[in-house]
Amino acid sequence: ALSAQKTLEFCELFKKYIHKTFFCYLNYEYMLEHQDIFHKLIDAGLVGTGIGFQTGSEAFASECYHRKHKNADLIRYAHLCFENNLFAGIHIIGGNCYETPEVFAETVQLMRELPYSIEEPFRMPIENIKLRPHPRTPITTLFPRVVSEPMSAVEWLYRAVLLEFARLLPKEEYDELAADTHWQKDPVAFSQFFKVSLLQKQREHFEAVKHNLASCKVIYYGGGEIYQASKEFFKGLEVAAMLIDSPWPTPAEIDGIPAYAVDDFLRHEEHPEDFYYITFIHNSAKPRIKLHTRYGIPNSHIHSVTRFFTTAC
Repeated sequence: ALSAQKTLEFCELFKKYIHKTFFCYLNYEYMLEHQDIFHKLIDAGLVGTGIGFQTGSEAFASECYHRKHKNADLIRYAHLCFENNLFAGIHIIGGNCYETPEVFAETVQLMRELPYSIEEPFRMPIENIKLRPHPRTPITTLFPRVVSEPMSAVEWLYRAVLLEFARLLPKEEYDELAADTHWQKDPVAFSQFFKVSLLQKQREHFEAVKHNLASCKVIYYGGGEIYQASKEFFKGLEVAAMLIDSPWPTPAEIDGIPAYAVDDFLRHEEHPEDFYYITFIHNSAKPRIKLHTRYGIPNSHIHSVTRFFTTAC
């Protein structure tokens, strides 16, 4: 909400005196038009934001929520955030009893158009907020059934899980799953089924990553609990170095792998972009931003292992 001049001043002062990562909401139209300022914010420490779609139907968003945005612009902005490795919550209003199957189908289609990483499914999560109107707000007058006949929590949760599957599965598999109505009666079990399905897809993905990196030079980033929990899974890769982000002195090696402070290694390595990096950090945005934005490592050369995946190792 700041002017361009004030935003640039904030970036300079925050980076100089605070030097921490931060989360904030941004004017997406302005950021699309002024990407130089967007990148200044990332340089200052921005690692997270949120994007308010509310629904995949522009007509429903306008009629019910008085939101006049264009989904095409929001999708462009989501891709911009994703390409720059930000955490970006996708805001969806669920549980609205006026949401018809046709409106919900548009939201499902929206999910397919958003960027998605099987490695970091929670870097751009669906933040599905159940509608609970404040008393005497306009929606309670224009759409009174949101108060008198609200959508059940069971139906809200069922639809929320369907949106998760819409990103995980190809359209044919999703359509087959959505046609299986028995899940509608037990959305809690459906949610657990999604988690199992996600872990299975992640394991298949990382098996392929191991195979593809078998003859490549690999750098590990992070030697903590996530690395310890998943190191056996990645055993066999040719690992040249272990990078450590820590206020404490860096050890000479970890598990026989030479260890370096992140910036020391990347500043002095002549061609850091020639390596492939696997980060073992729960907050995956921070190391990815450092590698990609500060040191020019291609996103295609960065793989991220989070705490969620270690449950499947």
